[in-house]
Amino acid sequence: MVWALAMNRTWLPAHEDEHVQSAVDQAISDESDVFGATLGLGQRSALQIALTLKPNLASEQIQQIVTRIGERLATDGEVRARIDAISFKLND
Repeated sequence: MVWALAMNRTWLPAHEDEHVQSAVDQAISDESDVFGATLGLGQRSALQIALTLKPNLASEQIQQIVTRIGERLATDGEVRARIDAISFKLND
């Protein structure tokens, strides 16, 4: 929110921001075990990314997927400025 004010832009929560949605879509595009992601409001206003994954993945595989997605998002300065915090959850 502070960034938007400083840039004289309208503030949108990260889960409603089309730029953030596009970045998440791009970040998951190379993940063959990820079938989709939805954005929502997490605790303490964090961006919550709910992942739909291939069934029966080991916890290590899931952690690696989440780490790669987070790293891809972190490389985009514009996205970093629009997101205060990220949390991940798995869709049933």
